[in-house]
Amino acid sequence: MGKLIKKNSYDPQNLNLNQLVELKQGMEQDIKADIKDKVKELLEIDAQPDVVDYIYTSSVKNNSSKENLLVEFQSLFNEKTNDFVVWMFTNLAPKYDKNAIGPKDNILQDQAT
Repeated sequence: MGKLIKKNSYDPQNLNLNQLVELKQGMEQDIKADIKDKVKELLEIDAQPDVVDYIYTSSVKNNSSKENLLVEFQSLFNEKTNDFVVWMFTNLAPKYDKNAIGPKDNILQDQAT
């Protein structure tokens, strides 16, 4: 019998995508591709696979909070850390989890960088 995902289980304080990734084949690769594209957009560099894996593990696999990610990614993104974390919660999460907050609910814009 398959795992059940509780309806409306999305917590806007954490990236709760790992449970979905475990259920849907190919989702991990799709998320990593999105992360790689966003890194290129923000930093204007091609992210190495180990960097993408680090970002994926730190955020998606660990269901990290936005506060933890702001600290965790500071050394990678510097002044663009907030932009990246905002994107993860308002674009990446809703793309894969219909219970996630969408761009119209942009709750992170007032976070300090």
